[in-house]
Amino acid sequence: MCNYIEKQAHALQYAEIFPRLRQLMRSWFGRRRLLKLHLLDDHQLDDIGLTRCDLNRLTRLPPSVDSAWEAERMKIIAAHQHCITLGRRAVTLQK
Repeated sequence: MCNYIEKQAHALQYAEIFPRLRQLMRSWFGRRRLLKLHLLDDHQLDDIGLTRCDLNRLTRLPPSVDSAWEAERMKIIAAHQHCITLGRRAVTLQK
């Protein structure tokens, strides 16, 4: 047990030395998962709140940007714009 704890502490020590490398590896794995989303059809993508255009935009991001975080941000912006559009339609219908 003591040997396990020592190895874990040693590994964590080196993990903090290379935070940029860890970020790039996370980004690379995220992009691999993102490429699998291209296999879904448009209805399935719509169910999770993305479009093909969104996927293409996410794959063109630089490696320093977290694609999962950017996808969440894009979904929030799209939902907000949808609410504004619905609000404008309701106002124009009442006139």
